[in-house]
Amino acid sequence: MDRRAALITLCELEGYSAKAAGRRLGIPAATAKRWIRKYRTTGQTGNLRSPGRPHVSTEAEDARLVDEARLDPLRTSRQLREASHFPASRQTAVRRLRHAGLRGRVAAVKEKLSDEHKIYRLAFAYANVDRNWENVVFSDESIFTTANEGRRFVYRPRGTRYDPGYVAACNRSGHVSISCWGWISSRGAGQLHRIEGHLASAQYLHIMSNIMMPSVRVLQPHGVIQFQQDQSPIHTSRVVQEWFAGQPEIDLIDWPPRGADLNPMENMWAEVKRTLWDSWPEADPPRNRDDLWDLVSEAWLEVGEGDRFVRHLIDSMPRRMERVIHAEGSWTEY
Repeated sequence: MDRRAALITLCELEGYSAKAAGRRLGIPAATAKRWIRKYRTTGQTGNLRSPGRPHVSTEAEDARLVDEARLDPLRTSRQLREASHFPASRQTAVRRLRHAGLRGRVAAVKEKLSDEHKIYRLAFAYANVDRNWENVVFSDESIFTTANEGRRFVYRPRGTRYDPGYVAACNRSGHVSISCWGWISSRGAGQLHRIEGHLASAQYLHIMSNIMMPSVRVLQPHGVIQFQQDQSPIHTSRVVQEWFAGQPEIDLIDWPPRGADLNPMENMWAEVKRTLWDSWPEADPPRNRDDLWDLVSEAWLEVGEGDRFVRHLIDSMPRRMERVIHAEGSWTEY
């Protein structure tokens, strides 16, 4: 029993005065009298809840603000306040939105999908939701650079955002870049190839004939190669399409436009880049393209080692199709 309840018991049931009961319990007389007076007036044994600061907006005004945010969530809090005629400050508007479960986040950036794109993506997902992806070879190109253009996280005290020790340096001048082509399948990470100069149809056909096919045959000696490539202009050029048409060993998948979230190679590249930057040699960074290629090759092998990561990507393909169907052709979280 707490002291307040003990005080009330002594006064109400045993006839003590507030002062005498307080003396017995070690409670100041003024406090004991106040507690007994509050109990006899309100019947409450605890402190009354303070009503707090009154709301400067009504429930209807809060609802209009939330409705505007749900109607067009890419607007700023200032724009939402103006559109809904919200009477309070921006900070209050943010609190109302947060209370409704709408928190400010960095928006994902994706290419805009036309209705035609969505139709192609949806049709592809329906046609391939039950496909066996075990023998599909996924391919893609990516650029690696010594200039870290991705987000960096830092653990720092408040108010030190621009202190030199907490700023991630990005050397734009003198940085070098390389382009790479690679492939993965359920059997693991395939061969990584360094693209020399600007990729054109002739070099792409060289990669297909002399890199892709021989390296795939090492892991898949027999059967038709089910091959995936995106809809880039190089891949869809007339000379490249004619070459594929003359290759009975290759079954070229009719990949939809704007299908980056369907291609697990995008996730493979992202993981290779994370691995590259996690092990970046700050003391002796790459000075030329050859040095950078060596580091990228090591990161590729590290990600592909053991095949568990790649296996997880291939296993995600049915879920990707289902997510596109659920999104009615729109972008998915992949």
